[in-house]
Amino acid sequence: DFALAMIFHFILGLRSLRELAIRLAEDSRLTRLIGMRGISHSHLPKLLHARPAELWAPLIAQLLQRLRPADAPSHAWAIDSTTLTLGAKLLARMSGRELERENAGAKLSAVINLTDKRLAQFYISMGSGHDAQYVAELLPADWEIAGLTFLFDRGYRKYSFYRDLIKRRAHFVTRKAGNDHFELQRAIPLDTEHPEIIADDIGMLGGTALKDDERMLLRRVIKRCDDAQELVFFTTRLDLTAADVAALYQQRWVIEIFFRWLKSNVNLKRPLGYGLEPTMHTILAALAVYCLALLLAQWTPSRTNKRPVPLIASSVQRLRARLFETPRRDELRCLGFL
Repeated sequence: DFALAMIFHFILGLRSLRELAIRLAEDSRLTRLIGMRGISHSHLPKLLHARPAELWAPLIAQLLQRLRPADAPSHAWAIDSTTLTLGAKLLARMSGRELERENAGAKLSAVINLTDKRLAQFYISMGSGHDAQYVAELLPADWEIAGLTFLFDRGYRKYSFYRDLIKRRAHFVTRKAGNDHFELQRAIPLDTEHPEIIADDIGMLGGTALKDDERMLLRRVIKRCDDAQELVFFTTRLDLTAADVAALYQQRWVIEIFFRWLKSNVNLKRPLGYGLEPTMHTILAALAVYCLALLLAQWTPSRTNKRPVPLIASSVQRLRARLFETPRRDELRCLGFL
């Protein structure tokens, strides 16, 4: 009942627990649907602290299992993180250390399948910290990732992370950080059809202070944008053209859209309470709504070719509009409930 209440908090687009308590008190249909009755706005924050966040694990796992994989297997995955606002003073008091205001909050790190937008893995942490600090939780050692290509920005600059991906026979494309040292070994001929690519070469990444086994043989691609800015990419993909490497990295924007969607369409801008458990409940409820919307979008046939169309934002609107309607049997069957 508590999990359902948190899910409907985001489906209904409510802004606070007080609004949820008012809806539960005024709307008899909603209380019947959820099962919670007589909950006051002062009681709901207590439930956020009293209920363990582990209760979401089986629900999220079931929703992720029901998501259909894409027709063609995806070999491109994006890794990124976003910060959700919390009071800097309160969080500093909880953690016992000073935190910068712009970085204070809960950090949601995620791995997204770029083909079907499925959430493959996520990790929630409190306070500011380096993005690469949580890669062990995002890509567990027992995962089989050989052949996959991971796209991530400069926040995940960590040479041990690069070496781990190479050791596990996975590929990556990332941006160059300001202090990366690259020792050129040989140049690759440029394609005249793509004048925006101004350099394509292979060399050793890592300064001379590193041991030989700590330096990595990588490919460097430099692209000049319309505003004369130069983008420098490092990758292990030698089978692609330089233009394809730059285009592949642009697909990383899907995960940025995912975070923006959570903060705008679901209104996941800040946790519903201060503390680890309320933050976990807030984020996990929003992720459950994302999975439900993606499920509904996947099983929505297009009028033209009868294929699923991933219109996730409109799926949330449909969930709100049909909140109290009885689902049809074909819908229940498609979503795996029959």
